[in-house]
Amino acid sequence: MHGKGRWSANLRAVRLWQSLNYECVHLRGIVAGSQARNSTGKWLA
Repeated sequence: MHGKGRWSANLRAVRLWQSLNYECVHLRGIVAGSQARNSTGKWLA
């Protein structure tokens, strides 16, 4: 079990967020919330 505040505890979540942010938001140029919701659902599927 990882200790509290250990950097590796959230590593997968951080990498997932970074990939999602780059591939869905930056590459597609999403501006509206509805576009983000649809794009995120497709990306995760």
